[in-house]
Order: sequence, then structure tokens, then C-alpha cells
Amino acid sequence: YGDGYFIASRSLTKQFNISPLFNGLGPAGDGVWNSLDFGVKESYPDYIRSVLWSNEQLYLFGTESGEVWQNIGSQVVNGVATFPFQRIDGATFKYGSVSTNGPIAIGGQVFFLGGDSTGQTAAYRLNGFTPVKISTPAIENAWNNALLGATAVSASYLEEGHTFCEIS
Repeated sequence: YGDGYFIASRSLTKQFNISPLFNGLGPAGDGVWNSLDFGVKESYPDYIRSVLWSNEQLYLFGTESGEVWQNIGSQVVNGVATFPFQRIDGATFKYGSVSTNGPIAIGGQVFFLGGDSTGQTAAYRLNGFTPVKISTPAIENAWNNALLGATAVSASYLEEGHTFCEIS
């Protein structure tokens, strides 16, 4: 959910859809959204695996890459409203998410589990739109030995004034 829209990706595609403004149930209240209210992940050919809303931006994590969109608002052209979201130029990265439930925003920063060039699962933090590896080789080996990957789930919690990211 972001900027009044419910946002969902379509399984095994590059497409994401948005609900009517402030209405996740659709105009008829039956959960059906307008099929023309969609965007397409366009910077790399991989499918969308995860969608994350943070810092007024929409993060689309593919299987091998990611890109960031923002709400620029709708315009009415020839009586038809345009799609309100647009990809931010240069806001792409060449690491995808290994898990649907892996990306998470904590304290305004975006974290995700991605695969590196060796095939190892690694943890990343976005510095702007650049992924920075934050996991150690020892942790990555433990994750890979435990077959942590597609089923990984990220969550955050606060303990004694410190914020933690938990990956299970």
C-alpha cells in the first residue's frame, strides 16, 4: 500500500497492478481492479518477485534485478487518466530478491536477500539505489547450508532501544 493505492504484482510476470485510489476492493466492491491500471518492470527482463513500498517509493524486486518507481500523479489526456507511477531514471540495480518475503524497510532503509555472482545468498542494504553487501561469508555459508532462499522471511523488531532485522 502506498500513496492511497493497493499495489500487487502478477505472478510470474513483469506486471504490477494498482487499485482504485483508497479502494482495495475495486469500484464494485468485489475485489476486481481495472485491468488497465498496471505498470511493467522494464529495466531488465526478469519477473517481479517482491514489491515493497518505502520512502514514498515503490521498489520492484525481480529475480535478478530491481528498479524503483514513484507516484508522479495522474494526468487526464483525451478524457482518460494516465498511470500515476513512473520508473525513476537510473534507479535500477543488478541484484534481485531470492525470496518473495525477503525485502524489508527498517528506519527508512531498504534491506533484501539477493544472490551474488557465486550463487550464494547474501544480505544487501540499498545505499540510494546501489546494493551494498552487509552479510559476512560465514553467515552466507550458514544460510546456504540451511537452504535459506525462496522461503526466507524478513522481519524487524525493537529490543532495548535497538532495531534488529530477523531473517528466518
